[in-house]
Amino acid sequence: SIFENMNVFLSHMNGMLSYEGGKYVLDIETQADAPTSSTTFNSQTYDWNVNPEYIDNTDIIGSISLTDNSARNAKNTIKASITDPANNWASRSVSFFNSNFLEADRKVVKTGNFNYQLEKLIGPTLDFNNIGITNYYNARIGTEKELITSRFSREISFKIGPKGLLLKAGQVISLTYEPFGFSSKLFRISNLNFNPDCSVSIKATEYDDSQYIITAVRANELRQEAATQSQTLAAPSTPTGLSATTTKPGSVILSWTNPTNFVD
Repeated sequence: SIFENMNVFLSHMNGMLSYEGGKYVLDIETQADAPTSSTTFNSQTYDWNVNPEYIDNTDIIGSISLTDNSARNAKNTIKASITDPANNWASRSVSFFNSNFLEADRKVVKTGNFNYQLEKLIGPTLDFNNIGITNYYNARIGTEKELITSRFSREISFKIGPKGLLLKAGQVISLTYEPFGFSSKLFRISNLNFNPDCSVSIKATEYDDSQYIITAVRANELRQEAATQSQTLAAPSTPTGLSATTTKPGSVILSWTNPTNFVD
């Protein structure tokens, strides 16, 4: 459907459609400040928290459900394939690997795939399977984000009172809930249901700012030096501060300082 294809396309650029006032409104998922407790609204001071984005034990009605799929969904490698115009529209593979995630997974490689293509489009005879991100750099950013996002996959569901009517899908909420050990734990709202009794059912996914940090290209210095074919790559300078220690029996540990023009 049109709606499905639009949502898939928007997912490539952190976009989402939320329903407000009888219309769909476009929002872009970005970094957000952590909500804090507030007792002031519209120049009026109250004896309780009135910020709907800050939720604690006193706001929750009934039960609360936490689904932790971290062990199953967490990846340390993400692979993707795009149709790259810089490669004569041929397929190009994009992958991201994180050694810290691999260590946390006890050296077990967990690989996931990220789809940058729309498998269906409007009309039964149209075949636009390659529509999506076709820029290598955007694909690189998206693949890295998908890898980090996979490490934060816990989902939570609960119900709050009428102040939840001020919330909308896509917002980041701060949850303090002692039984789970949460103190201003951040979640991003994925779905809202407004109930007939004016209560609001919330479903949210774990949120962390690190997924929006774009890692610098590590080989950038080499690319700059190789800007022309006639220019050769500069050899790294000699390392300094070489030292050897024998604190561990049967082994010699070497330490040194890399030169400034060395690219790891």
